[in-house]
Amino acid sequence: MPYNVIGTIALIVLMVVAAVTFVASDFGRGGQYYDCSIAEFHPDYPKEVKQKCRELRIQRKVIDT
Repeated sequence: MPYNVIGTIALIVLMVVAAVTFVASDFGRGGQYYDCSIAEFHPDYPKEVKQKCRELRIQRKVIDT
């Protein structure tokens, strides 16, 4: 197979993988996202977000143990 055909096929596969990753990721859904690792000390995070991050952290600890 000539190199340009292999390159074209590789490019198409890469583009399909990138499109599927984008659609399947949270970035494709829109909305607002918070980084819970900095929620406790970040002054701009709403109290509701801080509370939800605490709950998620507790759930994760229960699952990990």
